[in-house]
This record gives sequence, C-alpha cells and structure tokens, in this order.
Amino acid sequence: MEGASRSTIWLVAATLFLAVEAVLIVFVDKPLSLWLHEIDAHERAVIDVFRFYTAYAKADWYLWPSGIAGLVCFALRRRKGLEAAWRKFAFFFTAVAGAGLLTALLKCLIGRARPVQLQEFGIYGFAPWNWVEARWHSFPSGEATTSFAVAVALIVLFPRWRIAFWVFAVAMAGARVMVNAHYLSDIVAGAVVGSLTAIAVRDLFARKGWLFSGGAGGN
Repeated sequence: MEGASRSTIWLVAATLFLAVEAVLIVFVDKPLSLWLHEIDAHERAVIDVFRFYTAYAKADWYLWPSGIAGLVCFALRRRKGLEAAWRKFAFFFTAVAGAGLLTALLKCLIGRARPVQLQEFGIYGFAPWNWVEARWHSFPSGEATTSFAVAVALIVLFPRWRIAFWVFAVAMAGARVMVNAHYLSDIVAGAVVGSLTAIAVRDLFARKGWLFSGGAGGN
C-alpha cells in the first residue's frame, strides 16, 4: 500500500508539473520575454544588476570549493570532526554535479531555442539532439538547476537556514528570466531537476549509510 501511495503521489506531481509547464509555454513565455526585451531596451541599468549577480549561479562557484575542501578533509579525515566534514562536502558536491550533468543531458536532448531566437524561430523553436550549439540549450535552465540543487543540499545540511537558502535559489534563478536568457518554463524545469536531484542524492547517502544516519542534517 505504501508503494502504491508513493507512486500515486509521484504521478500526481508529474502531471501537475507537466500542466504548469504547458501553461507557461503556451501563455506566459512569449509575452514575458517580449516585455523583458522592452524593459532591457529602456531600463538597461536595472537589468544589468540582474546580469551582475546571476553569474554566481554558475556551478563552478560551488563545485570547485566543495570539491577541494572535500579532498582536503578526506586526506585529514583521521582528525577529529573531519570524517563527517568530508562526507558532507561529498554529498554537496555530488548533488550539485549530478543535477548539472542531468540538466546538460536534457538540454542537448530537447534542444529548445533561447529567448534571443524568439523572433526567428518562435516560442516552439526546437532542435533536438543538439550537442554543440548553446543557443539551443535553453530548457532546462542550468543556473536554475544549480541554484536549487545548492539550496536544497544546504537545507538538508543546515535546515535552520532554509528560508535564506530558498530566497537565494529564487533570486538566482529568477535573474535568468529577468536578463531574458531563459523562459520562465526553463526556470521552473531547472528548479525541479535541481531540487529532485539533491533529494535523490540525500536518499542515496542515507541508504548507503554514508551520511544522515542521525536524520536530515545528521552525521
């Protein structure tokens, strides 16, 4: 019964996600992109603010520090406290890297045109199986994926700061819409991929006994 109930929840969640994506693609993406184009033309200084901090949604900002810190802690793991530390860094790194790899694969398989190509290809411009050209890699948003993977992983580790982490994720992902680099539906899809990947990695670490044996955020 529990398995059937969980399957039903996932089915409902997947159906809801697809419905939201359909509504965004059909009714929201195009008018919002056109409006933001006008805003950029007349209020460039405002949009430049979003361009500045959206750069911090790149995965490199989180993978390099966590990867290096994890390796250092692993090398010194016999010292007090570092055994748990390297496992936490490993969890964080795996969550962010895994989410990024999955999104990169989806981008290439789906091949959605970016908003900059809206006038040329329209809202339904797709070139599936495009492994090279970044202009066809709009869906899902990589920055949204990274932002939400980072946020969810940090919430697992530091649940008391969950509100701050959610604000961070929404601000970073939303900036990609504001600079017209992605459609809103791309952002929502990236947020879902990032969040679910981080949760899946958490469950894997807990199931293997690598971390969270004392519950979420435990050692």
